Amino acid sequence: MNPLEQLQADITAKLNSSPYFSDVPVIALRPLTTSDASGTGEKEQAQFWRVKKDGTHEGCGVLVRPPKLRVAHPNIPGPQFDVNMVITVVEQPLISELADTGLNPGRLGKSAEAISVEVLRSLHQWSPDSAVIIHAKESAVDPDPQDKRLRAYTVNVWTMYNVQDIDRAQTPTVSVDVLNSCTISGIVSGQTAYYTVDGSFPSPQNTAALVYSDPFTVTSGMIVRAACYKDGIDGSNVAQLNIE
Repeated sequence: MNPLEQLQADITAKLNSSPYFSDVPVIALRPLTTSDASGTGEKEQAQFWRVKKDGTHEGCGVLVRPPKLRVAHPNIPGPQFDVNMVITVVEQPLISELADTGLNPGRLGKSAEAISVEVLRSLHQWSPDSAVIIHAKESAVDPDPQDKRLRAYTVNVWTMYNVQDIDRAQTPTVSVDVLNSCTISGIVSGQTAYYTVDGSFPSPQNTAALVYSDPFTVTSGMIVRAACYKDGIDGSNVAQLNIE
């Protein structure tokens, strides 16, 4: 499982394992699959607060949304992500508040506000593994006026996630001498340089790209682009030289 999928799954499991949420549905929002083509899955996700849990009545629920990624420091290799998690808490007062009147004895009458605070308490400074610590954001709980018939809040937490820098081929260098002879240098042993002179992308899949072996003559107006490739790793950055 992808680490970001794992994070969403872990947060969902963490909340579901808490005694406080024993009667509150906690569901992870995931893209619908082909098995949901009838629309049933979409309806269940849209009205997750109606799900009954442990024999209790519906009226509130927690939806753990997929993570959002933000690159705060683009100069750090990887890149390093700020991972923002939004957890939506919804209460249908016409159902949940019946618990206070005795008409809905299965429901504890927990409010969206109380559930939101408990989500925050459960996740703040919690670590699903040794490399990740979740923190509450400065704007930790916000009203979410998605439906006037519901009380809804978003609980906002975040963590940092480092992605291993991708392994790329070495970027070549394109140069031209006074005799208009073009040379591509800096090709590492085991890597192959492809080049184009029409400005198109230099890759093995491009029929206009040639494998570099020896210097070649260029003329004014050509756009020479070159990149190196090696099996098992990504292609290099593209070197470009506009011929005047």
